[in-house]
Amino acid sequence: MEKSSARKTRVFLSGPMTGYEDYNFGKFDAVAESLRGAGVDVVNPADICRRYRRERVLADEAVFRKMIDEQQAAERTCTAVLLLDGWEASAGVRKELATALELGLDLFLEKDAGLLRSMARTPGARLGHAARRISDEDWKTQSARGYPDVPAGARVLVLEEGMYNFYGGPWTRVEWNGNMYWTKPDSVSVLGKENS
Repeated sequence: MEKSSARKTRVFLSGPMTGYEDYNFGKFDAVAESLRGAGVDVVNPADICRRYRRERVLADEAVFRKMIDEQQAAERTCTAVLLLDGWEASAGVRKELATALELGLDLFLEKDAGLLRSMARTPGARLGHAARRISDEDWKTQSARGYPDVPAGARVLVLEEGMYNFYGGPWTRVEWNGNMYWTKPDSVSVLGKENS
């Protein structure tokens, strides 16, 4: 199977619906609109649910099953799953998460939506993580701007690698929490590259 990081990102939204006003569609729609506005390809299961009349879904188990099957098929076309807040308490989300893990999809929390928007705007950028705490090595410019250090293990977006400038190099440029950091290559581990 092709690694998800090698394909164009397509994100499936997964979140709680049962017990929420209007099935939490407002949250699904707001997140989908935010991501689509940045050019992210999004599968919003609320759109699938709306194609089925609520009365039919509640009254007919076969219709409900057909709707769930369509959502599961849609998830299998994606490269990533974004878990909306409250996902831990949802049995449906746990099933979608199991599918994502089985398929090796990238997983994001709702707070990571900014990372997905940055990925869509930056062709060639790849996901990575901080192999150790990252302090911006470009004359500690993040300290002057009040940027926090990137904690070890944090997911980052790798924008450029193998860069040289008048400070020397090679440098790796990453984005975390909307801020740019320059660091040594061994501070960042690129997902999918460690075993290549």
